[in-house]
Amino acid sequence: MIVTKVPTQKSFIERAAWLTGANLLAFALSFLTPLVIVRVFDREEFGTYKQLFQILTTFMTALYLQVPMSAYYFMPREPNKRLQVAMNIILFYLVAGGLTALMFAAYPTWITYIFHNPALNEHIPLLGVALTLWLIATNVEIFPLALGDVRTASRFIVLTQISKSLIMISAALMFGSLRAVLWGSILQGAIQCAFMLGYIHYRIGSLKVRLDQLFDWQLLRKQLANSLPYGGGATAQSLQVDMHNYFVSHYFSAASFAVYSNGCFQVPLVSLLQSSFRDALTPEVARLEASGDYRAIIQAWLNAMRRLSFVILPACALLFVVRRELIVTLFTEAYADSASIFAIYLIVLMTQMVLTSSIMRSIADFRYFRLKFNLAQLPLTCVALYIGVKLGGLAGAAAATASLSVLDVAVGVTAICRKLGVKRKDLRQLAPVANAAPAIIVAMVASSAVRTLITPAHSIIILGASSIIFAFIYIVGALLFGALTPEDKDAIYKQARRLSRKFTSEEISKPARVEDRGSSDCGLRIADCGFIGSENPALIATPLVRDRAPAINPQSEDTRPSALDFSPECKARAVLQVLKDQGSVARICGELQIDEGLLSSWKEQFTKQAGSIFEKEQAAADANERVAELERLVGRLRRELESERIAELERLVGRLMLELEESKREPAILGAPVRRNGKHEWDL
Repeated sequence: MIVTKVPTQKSFIERAAWLTGANLLAFALSFLTPLVIVRVFDREEFGTYKQLFQILTTFMTALYLQVPMSAYYFMPREPNKRLQVAMNIILFYLVAGGLTALMFAAYPTWITYIFHNPALNEHIPLLGVALTLWLIATNVEIFPLALGDVRTASRFIVLTQISKSLIMISAALMFGSLRAVLWGSILQGAIQCAFMLGYIHYRIGSLKVRLDQLFDWQLLRKQLANSLPYGGGATAQSLQVDMHNYFVSHYFSAASFAVYSNGCFQVPLVSLLQSSFRDALTPEVARLEASGDYRAIIQAWLNAMRRLSFVILPACALLFVVRRELIVTLFTEAYADSASIFAIYLIVLMTQMVLTSSIMRSIADFRYFRLKFNLAQLPLTCVALYIGVKLGGLAGAAAATASLSVLDVAVGVTAICRKLGVKRKDLRQLAPVANAAPAIIVAMVASSAVRTLITPAHSIIILGASSIIFAFIYIVGALLFGALTPEDKDAIYKQARRLSRKFTSEEISKPARVEDRGSSDCGLRIADCGFIGSENPALIATPLVRDRAPAINPQSEDTRPSALDFSPECKARAVLQVLKDQGSVARICGELQIDEGLLSSWKEQFTKQAGSIFEKEQAAADANERVAELERLVGRLRRELESERIAELERLVGRLMLELEESKREPAILGAPVRRNGKHEWDL
């Protein structure tokens, strides 16, 4: 039996922290690319660039089909077929991307039916090649995550983003053309594929095998059966989410689309936090769902939302205050009109903290929910966007998009709450979110005042000053109003200490000096020369104190302490020093004022019980195995109990129906009603 370590809240936070840290660095690097390209191209050419990569993003999302998510399911359950699981996913994307690239090369003018921009035609064939490579390369961090190798996944995220930024920026600066940027994207996809294949070869399974051993067709069918129902829903969702970009591209010029797309840009800080929490929460929900523990799923889901909202809500509030300065800083003064669109689009960013995808992806009952709902919502999306574009122009399209996003989240949350049985009292876990509202409001007012006072200053100065004021007031207010629970504070403190140890060296405490037995605390300590040779610096500074200090009677003939007067830690350190240096027996006995026989008994007791340390390790492993077995048993019994209850209720309903039919036939058996005293009675 394979014993799986039961994830804890600490391990979840650690995984999310690693992924968030990696994505934060990737976020900083990804900001460089649009900052450079927007300054190299004019508005018309930049709009064409945005349209090309909008097509790339849409097709990647449509063809993604959640197939890599099958690695989370099959790699832990099929440890002997991990190589085949990975190569099946790569094969699927090679075929899907290759067929799409052939279509792009054979018929590039299809794009003119949607985009009224003839400049796109010449770039469509190259876009198909980039699409194929990027589809395959999307697995570069999925495979390490499926194996629980969060640190390697984090390194891949950072390295791929570094190479992407360097290649794309170099292509734009050196050649100054959109075609060069597309060639750079092809090179970037090839590099990511190389990283991924190297990881597969060295960590999952050797690629130096026969071709038929790399793939497993039966396993591929299982993977597709597991993924495609969810992937179909994701495809429908991508069409719905990206629909507003295509409506704007169809009704407006490329330059206008550049203004709109800059206003609807995904803030990497929000996206990376959402993706990090989602990736950490999904396997946790899958594990809990396998054991049938819906109450634990509710707690994990609400806690993740609460922690994520602690960052996303104030971030969106700050971005609303400094929206113009942010747009001008990132995209220059030529795109200042994007600020009004960005203010509306912040509603879409706030909906990302709900994390419905982690729940729906991990529970089988939601397999077709996303597909059905998004297909049903597509007509509504088209109507809403058409009305928004005709009535409000670019701002109307953004408002329609925000409204549809809120509707999507509301329906998803309602379905999840019904399935999991979320009760009103469960929502108390989100109470700290409401406690943070006053802090956010006060911080918005203060940062707006600062922004107004220093308006003539440069946009970067306004952005920095407003952000500092907002962050300071929000953090102080959040602590005062109780936006953080004690568990959150403890997790943040431990993570901060863990990070600080990596950048600063710990101070080694000095040994404690000898104190007289007549001191106020009656403590007994070994002299500072007693444990200088100890390999653990923490033991040097820890005082050897008794569990209890008896009162000293000057008239007593023997004031030596007994064995019970010393703590277990004191005894252990004394024995360790004796084992390390046999010549220190007399010195230790003199300092502790005990007989050598007592120290010898401590040593004998220590050596006899030393083996219990390793017994505890075996007991812990057995306990983990027993816990995993019990979780599976509880899940199976719960499902059996539910089926038994359904069968029992069906039998009960059948019995009641029979009794009802019998009661209906009783009047005919007892006799027809007769009229007595003007009333109908039964003739018994």
